[in-house]
Amino acid sequence: KVIAASNDNNLHSMTASAGARSYKPSGATGTTGGPVQTRPAVISQGDTQLTDCDSVTLGNQPCDVVYVGSNDGGVYAFNGITGQVIWSTPAAGSPGSLVAVGGMVQGGISAQLKVFAGGSFTPTTDLLFVGTRELSATANKVYALNGSTGAIVWTFSPGTMDAVNSTPAVDYTNNVIWVSTLSNAGTQPSLWKIDSLTGAGLANFSLGDISASPTVNLFAKVVYVVTDSGDLVAVHNDISCTNTFVSGATSGTGFPIPVASSASNDAIFFTTTTAGAGTIRKASFTFNPAACGGETFVAAAGFTPPS
Repeated sequence: KVIAASNDNNLHSMTASAGARSYKPSGATGTTGGPVQTRPAVISQGDTQLTDCDSVTLGNQPCDVVYVGSNDGGVYAFNGITGQVIWSTPAAGSPGSLVAVGGMVQGGISAQLKVFAGGSFTPTTDLLFVGTRELSATANKVYALNGSTGAIVWTFSPGTMDAVNSTPAVDYTNNVIWVSTLSNAGTQPSLWKIDSLTGAGLANFSLGDISASPTVNLFAKVVYVVTDSGDLVAVHNDISCTNTFVSGATSGTGFPIPVASSASNDAIFFTTTTAGAGTIRKASFTFNPAACGGETFVAAAGFTPPS
């Protein structure tokens, strides 16, 4: 299956071989209350803890599950095969809603799946993580939801969080999520480290606006993010330390992809734009997990794909 969502308020499912539509969105099938502006999170039936997936057509059997956030301020869980809504959180302004009146969920949904979590993961269900985009630049929040019901497990509301346009990064090794945000014109933190089980804030970093998602490297030692101003940033996962590489571009786009070349070295691929032209860049980073200092990015020559 190919799963996509769009500004038409719909979730679409197509066959990968021919693109044939699996269902036509309508009513409670494949529809949300607002535009969906990020990639859906698709979890296969063998990996999800949600067992009562579609009591109408499948008789309480598991299925592929698709999670999306919507600009109506809600989060939806869909049956990936039939498009049936399994559960949804209340829309913005409703009792128990995720966001306040006028707010929306514009960033993506990430999941910490119990089947892949370690022994220190105590919840009995999967956890979903989502940030908000409120009208206020200080009132945004991050929520953990029960993946089987949509119920709120915890809320992180520091009072200094700008809009979340990205998808949180999950560190399974340490039960941590990393969330990137805007910065209220540079006056607030824009990268947040949060305990995934409790919602406790562990650290934050003021790096300027960040619209792209952070990524955790293979060994869960370093987190990388590209800022809207075009900087590639490395943050130690175990200590509060940042290292910034100025790429020379005027704006950053997309999320960085680290590829480990050794236990202490990553090659990082990321994209930036200069004067409207997209550029794919590569940098390497050798890190010392024991301490900060002396660590530097080494930039490799970038290339611009042909138009």
